[in-house]
Amino acid sequence: RHLVSHFNSSKHSASMRTVLICLALLASTLSLHIDFHVSVTNGMQGKDHRTKEAMQDVKGNPEKNSAKLDDKTEKSIETDDICPAILYSPTTGLSPSFPGVIAHGIHSLSSPDVQRYFPTSAKMPYNFPVVNPDLSSSEPILFSPPNFDHTFKSPSLQSIDAVLTHMDNPNYDMRLYTPLERIIHAAHMQEVWQEAGEDYSRMKETSKMPAEVCECIRKVESNGILKMLRLIALKVREPGLMYGQHVVMNNGTMDWSGNLYTYHFVDREADADQVLSDHLTPLPHLNTSADWTVWKTQMASMKKDMAEYSRFLATFMLCVLED
Repeated sequence: RHLVSHFNSSKHSASMRTVLICLALLASTLSLHIDFHVSVTNGMQGKDHRTKEAMQDVKGNPEKNSAKLDDKTEKSIETDDICPAILYSPTTGLSPSFPGVIAHGIHSLSSPDVQRYFPTSAKMPYNFPVVNPDLSSSEPILFSPPNFDHTFKSPSLQSIDAVLTHMDNPNYDMRLYTPLERIIHAAHMQEVWQEAGEDYSRMKETSKMPAEVCECIRKVESNGILKMLRLIALKVREPGLMYGQHVVMNNGTMDWSGNLYTYHFVDREADADQVLSDHLTPLPHLNTSADWTVWKTQMASMKKDMAEYSRFLATFMLCVLED
């Protein structure tokens, strides 16, 4: 009996322990379920709250939406394909000769030249390209005009000073030019800038270029201006490569007879492929009055187009300096 009673008592205790364990497991499960439900609910509520805030931000900030639209509009204007239609529309008065005219007009501008002929409130450095006057440099194009510390006030003495300061350097300004010929070239460019500067001053006071026109004008990498400027850089750096001249041997060294740079410049971008030819006659060196007559005739040949060329250059300078 004693054994049976002990057995029954042990069996009862085991049953109680089993019941207690089951109750503990059930309580843990209910607790986990409550915590999980609370966490998920709070998480969803937080997500809904953030979503509502975002929606309210979009609806309540039309300027933000407008800015995004403006960005898209600016990107569409930046498409190079639309610039020719903008630049050469009847309303601008520009023509496909524009890139060549501008390259010729800006190729030797310095910062003091800009200040004299195209006065502006814009601060240096000015943001447009020029040909590097240092012909031995590995960078043929500078993307802002160089400065020059002038001693004199008059434009004539300033140009003479700029030339004669480097007169002993054959790799400065214009290769194969004598100092006298460099001075003549500087004076020629001063006349170009003087006429364009007068148009610039009038246009600055009376008109404002449309923003989309100026934006396309400033795209020198794609509108042909930089290409024409590179062409001029090649002319002043390697004139012998530009024309079909014969080599003259002097004691075993190669030299070029004649002055191979002319005042002719390519009017149209499509004509750039035709420059490596024999049809252009180089200017003679300035040794006699007859030589000067040839130079003078060459420079005077631009007169018939100067009004248009001046307007083109003034338009460019307005867009890069004032817009």
